[in-house]
Amino acid sequence: MLTTVIRRTMATGRHFIAVCQMTSDNDLEKNFDIAKSMIERAGERKCEMVFLPECFDFIGVNKNEQVDLAMTADCVYMQRYRDLAKKHNVWLSLGGLHHKDPSDHAHPWNTHLIIDSQGATCVEYNKLHLFDLEIPGKVRLMESEFSKAGNEMVPPVETPVGCLGLSICYDVRFPELSLWNRQRGAQLLSFPSAFTLNTGLAHWETLLRARAIENQCYVVAAAQTGAHNPKRQSYGHAMVVDPWGAVVAQCSERVDMCFAEIDLSYVASLREMQPVFSHRRSDLYTLHVNERNHETDDLKFAEFPIPASHIFYSTPHSFAFVNLKPVTDGHVLISPKRVVQHLTDLTDAETADLFIVAKKVQAMLENEPPAPAAGTARKRAIRGGGPLGGSESIIFKSGNESQASTSTVTIPTTNIKFPEPSKDFWTKKDSSNTDGAALGNNDGSLFAFLGKDGDKSKEPSKFTGFSFGKKPESDTAKPDEPKTTVPLFGSTTSAETTVPLFGSTTSKNENVKTTGSLFGAISKSPETTSAGLKSSDTPATTSKPLVFGEQKDGDNAAAKPFSGLAFGASLFGSGAKQTTPSLSFGSGGTNTGSGGTTTTGSLFGGATTTGSLFGGFAGLAQKAQENQAKGEGGDDDEEYVPPKVETVEVEEPDAVISSKVAVFKFADKEYTKLGVGMLHVKDTDGKFSVLIRAATAIGTVWLNALCNKAMKATKVDDKGERIRLTCPVSASEMTTLMIRFGSADVAKKFVEKVEEVSK
Repeated sequence: MLTTVIRRTMATGRHFIAVCQMTSDNDLEKNFDIAKSMIERAGERKCEMVFLPECFDFIGVNKNEQVDLAMTADCVYMQRYRDLAKKHNVWLSLGGLHHKDPSDHAHPWNTHLIIDSQGATCVEYNKLHLFDLEIPGKVRLMESEFSKAGNEMVPPVETPVGCLGLSICYDVRFPELSLWNRQRGAQLLSFPSAFTLNTGLAHWETLLRARAIENQCYVVAAAQTGAHNPKRQSYGHAMVVDPWGAVVAQCSERVDMCFAEIDLSYVASLREMQPVFSHRRSDLYTLHVNERNHETDDLKFAEFPIPASHIFYSTPHSFAFVNLKPVTDGHVLISPKRVVQHLTDLTDAETADLFIVAKKVQAMLENEPPAPAAGTARKRAIRGGGPLGGSESIIFKSGNESQASTSTVTIPTTNIKFPEPSKDFWTKKDSSNTDGAALGNNDGSLFAFLGKDGDKSKEPSKFTGFSFGKKPESDTAKPDEPKTTVPLFGSTTSAETTVPLFGSTTSKNENVKTTGSLFGAISKSPETTSAGLKSSDTPATTSKPLVFGEQKDGDNAAAKPFSGLAFGASLFGSGAKQTTPSLSFGSGGTNTGSGGTTTTGSLFGGATTTGSLFGGFAGLAQKAQENQAKGEGGDDDEEYVPPKVETVEVEEPDAVISSKVAVFKFADKEYTKLGVGMLHVKDTDGKFSVLIRAATAIGTVWLNALCNKAMKATKVDDKGERIRLTCPVSASEMTTLMIRFGSADVAKKFVEKVEEVSK
């Protein structure tokens, strides 16, 4: 019933959420008390879901503490969060628990848990991408030293506020994960984080807005802020971004909460207005995800039902299952889930998944322990299985047939070994085998090419390769009857005329010179037939060597070297003398010499002076010649003018002062320019703040600080256009900005207003 109600509210409706910003340290009790007060506050405001950041439980001072303080998801400490969810009737997104792995205590998972309003865990997601950063002399944070990456894709989860896709912090830099969540039905994407100060200042808001826009989802990002210990500091600015890319709620740098309304009808209308996902070119590109399912229902193999107990590997598109009558150890079956008549009926995604599953299953089989030694071989039988389901009996038999032990399991547990191909696996069965029974027994088998006749092994005929031309005459021709050899593309060999596969023709008749192209016309003497042979000729059984270059001067002369392929005139303006090759993909022509006239045809047409592969290279050749004629100067006479950076002046409705400014940040004993931005002094319910954001389409926030006694604004020069602004951005950090205004009057008004509201 609960699931039905949730799905009804998913389609449309407005939902209220709370997003938390914390400064966690190694004091677990203090961290819990802060989170508790935020959850209680959200409950009082009737929020349906509360989002806590990554490392909501703690942040250790070193990697040893990160490992030692890790806990399980069902411990007493986590039970207190479950009790809070139940008490205040809210869902919780716990963005990053240090989740102890019983098999590897030194590397816990970083786990995102979703807990419902009854205190039950709905889903657990282990962070896939670990953040390893080391900048000598500045910062070192190697997450892989105290955490392990997840190895499983977790689909979006249904919540009262929408279908929620799960990620953690660094995952935001990998858009494929968000794209997959959107394809699986996500309406919201969550990125609980603990972004470092430097990367947060540069990329935090940009990345979150990008994920929201490209997936047309709400993005919810709870965050850590401020100094956790002397070695680690987080950026803060927890926020909510709507599907259009607008920041609809945001915290500053302090420990606090922000609230937002999630309008799912807006998500639906926006996707209808811009149906970008229906415009994706799945015929040219696709996103394949190695996702594994756990089947509980039977599946179809053609019209036959396959019990779930016989399926040992499953994905959204394919499944692998055991064979009722295996012909050898490791004989299993792999099938697409969707029943189709032909392989070509499958989508590209289904086809890719089918063959990737085949690779994975093969790897699984190859990694199984080796089969038992001779005399103790294991045999296997199915009992009680088949279309009606049931269990499977595995019968182990030793060398003594009278001894056997049987155990019944619900899933096949036999050790299976992938079969090695036999030495004559790739040979073809002897076509002279007339034993109908033997043929019938092998018909349709994987090893049908082995060519065995009862207990007597027959020497199979060797595989002679593929033939794409005319079928040769029967091998049983009379000994005195010469064989006719038809080359691959219709050229012929005779006593008088040889037309090679690619290139020139060698003839014993000195009065005839023939140059034939791959698909073009072939010149020949009048006595030859349309097949290239004289009517009175008897085909010879010998072949001349395949020549790719110019024709030979005589039978005993060496072939002239291959002079290259021609695709038209030089595209690079080379003035070197070119030698016309025999195999021409570009222009053709006629060459006149002492031996007569030779015609060279192009690849797809007759002999012309400007012919090309498809008619397009002639234009390229002409363009190349024109460029060459321009000389070194070419088009360089015009001076390059770089494009101007467009600035966007965004208005703030509650601003009492707004001005375009140039902003410089003081760091490492020098000022670094951030760029041109918009400065606003805002009045929000009697509380004043200074907001500075980049004057770009993205509008990155450079400063968003409340005006208080610690904020100081002073003039730097006599002109009064430059102002030094010093203010706290967290409980333990101050920042200094140099702000250059367009005029001294605006700068003076800003200083006076800051002094007025900061008292």
